[in-house]
Amino acid sequence: MVVITITDEDENREKQEQYLFFKTLVENGGNYEINCTYGNILAKAAAYDNELIINYLVTDLDFNINIESTNDYTPLMFAVEHNSLSAVIELVNLGADISLTNIEGKSAYDIAVEKNYADIINFLEGE
Repeated sequence: MVVITITDEDENREKQEQYLFFKTLVENGGNYEINCTYGNILAKAAAYDNELIINYLVTDLDFNINIESTNDYTPLMFAVEHNSLSAVIELVNLGADISLTNIEGKSAYDIAVEKNYADIINFLEGE
């Protein structure tokens, strides 16, 4: 049996590689405003916990941080749904509106409570 251990360093390296690849695509004319599984690329970056791409989209490309997609989910809600704490922190620090609600009337905080994501609950309670 082979056991593979993934460290924080491996995850950070992967995020950096994804960011550099994405940035290169955009700088060479790639269309980042396409629809994808999560409705938009910022929501996907949030769900996949890539704060580097989130920061690039919002600060360098002026992407709407509160853009709504599937079922009125915002990128912050997708980050919470996927327990992506780094993305939650980055989005809130960049100005994501934590009071917005989805089609079911749930905020990002409500989703965190429903999923029992203690770290995210604690962070959002401090905001």
